[in-house]
Amino acid sequence: MRPTSHEIRHSVLKWLLLMAALLLLAWAPFPLGSNRDWSVALLAIGSAALLLQSVPAFWGELHRYLKHLKVPAIAMAIVVLFIQVQAIFRIGDLDALLHAELALFAALSVFYVSFMMAAANAKFARALSYGFVLITTAVALYGMIEVAQPERTLLWYDQIHLEGIPDGTFVNRNTFANYAGMGLIVAFSLLLANPSVQSFTRLHANLAHKDRSSNETALALLLVGAIIVLGSALLGTESRGGSLATGLGVAVYLLLWLFREPVGARPMILIGTMVLVGSGILLLIAGGGFLERLFNAGIDDSRGPLLVATLEMIWASPLLGHGFGGWETAFPAFRPEVLRPFPDFDAAHNGFLEVLSDLGLVFGLIFLSVYGWIAVKCWRGIHERHRARHYARTGLALLVFMGAHSMVDFSIQVPAVSFSFAALMGVSVAQALPRSVRRG
Repeated sequence: MRPTSHEIRHSVLKWLLLMAALLLLAWAPFPLGSNRDWSVALLAIGSAALLLQSVPAFWGELHRYLKHLKVPAIAMAIVVLFIQVQAIFRIGDLDALLHAELALFAALSVFYVSFMMAAANAKFARALSYGFVLITTAVALYGMIEVAQPERTLLWYDQIHLEGIPDGTFVNRNTFANYAGMGLIVAFSLLLANPSVQSFTRLHANLAHKDRSSNETALALLLVGAIIVLGSALLGTESRGGSLATGLGVAVYLLLWLFREPVGARPMILIGTMVLVGSGILLLIAGGGFLERLFNAGIDDSRGPLLVATLEMIWASPLLGHGFGGWETAFPAFRPEVLRPFPDFDAAHNGFLEVLSDLGLVFGLIFLSVYGWIAVKCWRGIHERHRARHYARTGLALLVFMGAHSMVDFSIQVPAVSFSFAALMGVSVAQALPRSVRRG
């Protein structure tokens, strides 16, 4: 049966929406991870345009998909309303609040749009995932090339660099490591889900006797290349938190795969060997500085007092907080004497405590509960989906990765990271829903 003109128009609108989303994902890392007022404003404007474009693309299908987002929609609506209350009563720094709110708007918008696209068609989920790997690989390549340049600038900004350490288009090496780590985990999940790899390792018996698609084999080789580039860039940053969190994310993905997939000894041995050998080669080639820092560099003396001071900030204003994005402005009043010799701090280096400091305990916990909702949806998807479970596994692996890194760093607060992470979470949640639910 030939598609009607109405169906063709909607299909074209959805593919245009996909292209627009990928363009925004590609823009997000520039400049400095969109961590400047004008660049986060452009990201928010682009996200608003993306939202408007999604209305005609999904007209007539909105109720079918939106009913699955009631819980996070209500939670985030409560948080956003509270942020407006903070703005009205001038709780915290208004400029910082606006910057953080623009980043939040962009992240929520791309989460919604990526969810709608991935729920409507698995091809969009695949395109967004492969597109993100391509973008992160390109940024990683740029980071490794520009580290050798005598004058390292980005647009008209002079970046603050450590000699010989790549930081790509980001504000520092730890944020770049986080971004590369996300790309590596997604590339690894796509590699294991690739039909040619599954046929080679006999992850599924019915694939073992099928002819391997040359296109899928080429994609598998490109994914291997992306993993090498991303892994080299990640280790090159010498970021202990970013590298270890990425390793944890990959380990969680493998454990979830072993937990649910009916695999035998052969695929377990092959995949395990490939991961161990690949990791060993990467560490040997690019991990010298990382291993040196891991075993010889001590723990930063400022981190303990910094966390204690942040806890004191939470206790000082447990209901109203200090303003969304207002930690940096509020911190000097709580800075202990032991931290006086250190440079100024612009983040708590613990994303969880900083959210509670900014929003207060009640609304901070409501904000964080959305991540718990995503984890539950992905966990259920691993059990309920019969095919394409790798998206749900990826979602859980990325949540563990981001949660672990957020315990020691502030990368999730950088707009490019939060925007990309939200897009991937939208894909994971949508594909975690059983097909019958998504179509019903």
